[in-house]
Amino acid sequence: MADKFVEFRRQPSRTELKQQTIRDSLTGAYNRRYFDQQLNRLILSQNKEFSLIMFDIDHFKDFNDTFGHEGGDAALIRVVNIVRSRLRSDDKLCRIGGEEFCVIYNGTDKVVERAEDIKKAIEESHSNLVNKRINHVSDTQKITISVGVATHDKNSVFDRKELYEKADNAMYQAKQSGRNQVKMA
Repeated sequence: MADKFVEFRRQPSRTELKQQTIRDSLTGAYNRRYFDQQLNRLILSQNKEFSLIMFDIDHFKDFNDTFGHEGGDAALIRVVNIVRSRLRSDDKLCRIGGEEFCVIYNGTDKVVERAEDIKKAIEESHSNLVNKRINHVSDTQKITISVGVATHDKNSVFDRKELYEKADNAMYQAKQSGRNQVKMA
């Protein structure tokens, strides 16, 4: 009789399962579901002051075409790591989709300065990635982001959708104004 190999895998804990439902599997940032839940909670709390720092990677399609999807994934991970290093423990970095991210920033003070700091740190980082078209390692590949900022203070009367749209529109203003910049809603 042939020996049967049975693989036993440890079942994930409840904590691990919960993390899988609220985290992006590639970057480890919070996912869109978590973002929506937190934004709803904050809007409903009424007296909570917070801001959204929305950004996406400039010319990401070109970047992906040049360096392949592995290079694009590496760029996403690099951006997330840089942003995390610039955030406080109560700020939440969320991947909204593709190369678009949003930080739920606790408070409204110095949010533009924080956004500028994040943008500058990403711009000053360099990626060592292989250009798939010419099989050449590039040590000077820059990644830049366009950033939109919107705030919600105690006097704000707009809902979750309106706040999101304000940040999104500010981000698109940054793109239309030449990219690699921060715009306030």
